[in-house]
Amino acid sequence: MLTLLVGCGGDHITGLVIVPSQGMIVSHPVPAPAGAAQPGATLSGALAAAADGDSVVYTSLVPGTAPTGVTATVRALTSGATVTTVIQDGGFDPIPLAAKVGDTVATVAFDASGAVVFTAEAAVIPIRRIKVVRTDPAPEKRDQPLNANIVIVFSDPVDVATLTTSSLQLLRGTAPVAGAVRLLPGSPTTAVFTPSAPLDPNTDYRLVVTTEVRDVTGGDLDASASISFRTGTRMVGPATMVTLFPDTAALAVGWQGQLNAVARDSFLNIIVGRPFSWSSDDPTVATVSPGGLVTALAEGVAHVQAQMDRAYAVTTIKVSVVLAPVASVEVVPGSAKVVVGGLVQLTAVLRDAAGNRLRFRDITWQSGNPAVATVSAGTGGTAVVTDVAAGTVTITAISEGSGGTATIRTGTVGPYTQIATSDHTCGLAADGSAWCWGGGIPGGLGNGTQSDVLVPVAVAGSLRFSQLSSTCALTSDGLAYCWGDNSVGQLGDGTNAGSSVPVAVSGGRQYVSIGVGGRHACALTSNGAAYCWGSNESGALGLGTTTISESAVPVPVSGGLAFTSLAVGAGHTCGLTTSGFTYCWGTGGAGALGNGSLIDQFAPVLALGPVFVTIDAGEAHTCGLTVDGSAYCWGENDDGRLGVGTTTGPESPCLDAGSCSTVPVQVTGGLRFSQISAGSQHTCAVASTGTAYCWGANYSAQLGNGSTGSVVPAPVAVAGGLAFASVSAGGYSCAITRAGVVYCWGGGGLGNGSTDGSNVPVRVAGQP
Repeated sequence: MLTLLVGCGGDHITGLVIVPSQGMIVSHPVPAPAGAAQPGATLSGALAAAADGDSVVYTSLVPGTAPTGVTATVRALTSGATVTTVIQDGGFDPIPLAAKVGDTVATVAFDASGAVVFTAEAAVIPIRRIKVVRTDPAPEKRDQPLNANIVIVFSDPVDVATLTTSSLQLLRGTAPVAGAVRLLPGSPTTAVFTPSAPLDPNTDYRLVVTTEVRDVTGGDLDASASISFRTGTRMVGPATMVTLFPDTAALAVGWQGQLNAVARDSFLNIIVGRPFSWSSDDPTVATVSPGGLVTALAEGVAHVQAQMDRAYAVTTIKVSVVLAPVASVEVVPGSAKVVVGGLVQLTAVLRDAAGNRLRFRDITWQSGNPAVATVSAGTGGTAVVTDVAAGTVTITAISEGSGGTATIRTGTVGPYTQIATSDHTCGLAADGSAWCWGGGIPGGLGNGTQSDVLVPVAVAGSLRFSQLSSTCALTSDGLAYCWGDNSVGQLGDGTNAGSSVPVAVSGGRQYVSIGVGGRHACALTSNGAAYCWGSNESGALGLGTTTISESAVPVPVSGGLAFTSLAVGAGHTCGLTTSGFTYCWGTGGAGALGNGSLIDQFAPVLALGPVFVTIDAGEAHTCGLTVDGSAYCWGENDDGRLGVGTTTGPESPCLDAGSCSTVPVQVTGGLRFSQISAGSQHTCAVASTGTAYCWGANYSAQLGNGSTGSVVPAPVAVAGGLAFASVSAGGYSCAITRAGVVYCWGGGGLGNGSTDGSNVPVRVAGQP
């Protein structure tokens, strides 16, 4: 159950620092529509009607801005108008808020655990150009249904007279597609293009939004937009299921909450560009606008329904008259281990006596021993703890006489037994604790925040793991947990809500290995059965079809093969069978499947070449080692990542690359390796001597050979003379020595306390 809670009366934002608005868009003032969020002081039915001279601004969050966000509270700091809304795909569509020039709009986004994952403020100014917030289909979408509406969401209410087939064009090549353009009923910011006939299957189209579009005040579009997408073969049918987010909402009198409805047909295709019919069973308690904005008018309970065709869903709205006092304070996480010089973000979760979450209250933070760690208040109930010396300290949060604590232990971490590198790195310590560093968006560090960190931070919770792969890990009993972005179900927990802390993968299966790709993950059971979840674009889940575009729960890979190991790439997956053969499936346009073809494969196909004992998959290439340690790679080779001594060929041109190989080719140099890792644009491997070698792109010094900026299409030794046990290549590179010490090289965020990159290995901070 997901609940929105909004308070009123004397609550206010305290200590909120102004940060760049980033993905938040605040329009200039426009005339207030009926149902716009008004100041909290107006506690009557007049909330639902705009008085003469009233104005509102529309606030939106671009998709992907808060990938792990679940809810957001938007407030005009001067007028006091407040709206709470659900976050979907890391953003939310424009919502009206009473405000005038000179006011400031603040947005705070929270994840499923209640932790703050995004904050921003923006001043209300007289003129701001209209922008495109999002489109459906999104840029580069594949498998677009043939009869689906095309949706364009703008940041401001649009002048309907400027919505034409000239200002909104759908092109097949250079030929315009016939259709009609209109505003979506109930949403003055949403335009809909409906093609006159179903689109052609498996065909590229382009949506063009021109600067002819104007807002209702005559303001012009900030910039034209061009969105390319490709159709599939599916058709969208009538609505058979409606889901309402949230399913309950607690509001104080005078405040508002934005509901989000999603309709699907019998094949679970999402239906876009069609209006819902909204109703409240008790308008004296709560009303609902044609766009799903609920206004709380009087104490009581109302049920709000959203209906499309014969399908509907209901949200229960509980309205209270007064602001409940704080009854309890919980500090999340309740305990954390941090290396000296490291940071940890804490969140104070405030609740009333009934357990409802409270927002925007005064909170005082205290450190029990500032000589060990200091604490400074952040935004939205958060605080940042900075560790300055070894020891243990208690951090306390106090609000309205209630308090909660967290215990912070400062020390060292190591030795490490495993590492996994993508745009960040996670490592597994010998005691089973997981530590991460580098890029924190979208919650990939698992520490409850989306902030980048320069030294290792502990993955939140008390779980102990036996194996990990960037944003997923297995406990000692084989249960899978994941964290981070979940826009296409890649956390496997049955939802699309991101999480900056570990969540259990659905199904309760026990796995022996797990791998994370670009937007999907796969795991292997003890009997060799492979399961995958997340995006099924190009067949990455191996289901034998792309009719199912994504799965938020593990689904079995088709074909009944028994695997001994899996390698999960950006858009493809490979596995070694018990008989020693390699099978791959998913994106094939750069030859990464190794089957001699550039065609996407929706089910496992046999890769050509020798028998491998280990394989690894990267962004668009795959590599493997034979029993004698010889290395072979296949897939994209534009940057020399195959290690064949050249960046041209062996095959050219390829569908998704200039040069590639659709079959395994041997890495040049005659070296023998014990372990290999395929990265984003490069590859690294460890020789039997412990020397690490890398090849491919070196634009950010990810090869570690003391140079930067060149492409090296053949193996070069990593500098420093260290003896490594394993290496992990992602956006940069990290490796573990035989003594369990981790070193990284490449772009910044190497875990050594600095934002600077390094073209030679540097020791990660916090190790003994």
